Amino acid sequence: MPIPKNFVALEQPSSKEIAFRQILEWIIDGTFAPGEKINDMELSKVLGISRTPVREALQMLEAQNFVEIMPGRKTIVTNIDEDEIKLILPPISALSAVACELAIDKISDQSIDELMSLNKQIERNIYNKNFLAAGQYDLEFHDIILKIANNKYVDGMLSMMLAHIRRLMYSQRINISLNSVEEHNQLIKAFKMKDKALVIKYSTINWNRPLNEYFKL
Repeated sequence: MPIPKNFVALEQPSSKEIAFRQILEWIIDGTFAPGEKINDMELSKVLGISRTPVREALQMLEAQNFVEIMPGRKTIVTNIDEDEIKLILPPISALSAVACELAIDKISDQSIDELMSLNKQIERNIYNKNFLAAGQYDLEFHDIILKIANNKYVDGMLSMMLAHIRRLMYSQRINISLNSVEEHNQLIKAFKMKDKALVIKYSTINWNRPLNEYFKL
């Protein structure tokens, strides 16, 4: 059977991307604790890739303030820097509002149902005091909107900044509350009404309130 001429191969992640994503997840979930030394040789063995892409991934993580590469090539996981978190609050809020605005004309009834279902999961886990699970569902909620917006620049910038927020959630230093559930309900209603002003309003409130409460801004 002849191979189709219009075949397009699926793009595979590079070794550097694989290393970056996995090391980042280990930093976020606390597998690598703040202050812990990271050994690139051990990582290359565990990940099954050479040391070069591991080192490149660590350089990328340093640029995003997740690790610090010390003189002599020692790499240390950074502490959760609250001053750094404060700096990224305004762009997270602004870009999330942009994502909602981009999504409003594209969102389907099925996606709205998914948002409603996730919001119920968030509420259920808050009542059960499983705040980590609630936070993960919350990020899924916002990720759906981001995917619908379908803007690689907004996606790329938000994903990087939200990784720091995820790290806060895993450390149990910030927990989602029932206020977020109600704000999500208002956001969903705004999507149904195709009201851009309300979508922007409730998206902004939803990001600003819990983080402002945490930092007592």
